[in-house]
Amino acid sequence: MIVRPVRHSDRRPLLRLAKAMRAESLIPFPEISETRGWAMIVAARWLPNRFYFRVVEEKGRVIGFLTGFKAGHTYAYGHAAVHDIWYVAPAHRGSSAARRLVGDFLSWSEEIGAYRTVMSVHTGLRKDRTGKFLERMGFVHMGGVYCKDG
Repeated sequence: MIVRPVRHSDRRPLLRLAKAMRAESLIPFPEISETRGWAMIVAARWLPNRFYFRVVEEKGRVIGFLTGFKAGHTYAYGHAAVHDIWYVAPAHRGSSAARRLVGDFLSWSEEIGAYRTVMSVHTGLRKDRTGKFLERMGFVHMGGVYCKDG
């Protein structure tokens, strides 16, 4: 099992995983856009210090992915590494896939000089179990995510 940067050839498996994630989510999200996904792959390839997009692969198959970005502050210097999407296919949960992705994201955060790495559980799925996992990875629970559509 390896974590590696996203490739253009990952478009189809990533689209399949993104659709599976949306189907599993307890919270509604906008319709998936293949064009937007392609744009994020290109952005991560061209601006690797600004955008994070990695996949976890097992036996040549993409089984999960994690995306994130470098976020600045309005009234302070410095920046944080903030995760956007994190998904591992159900058949591979409980393996080392999630740990490897988060570990790689932490390494990227350090590489870009972030003072903080932010992960959240914003799909409503297994938030207690995922929270405990993140705590074992060294994260501290700080508040929560509140959403209002419209």
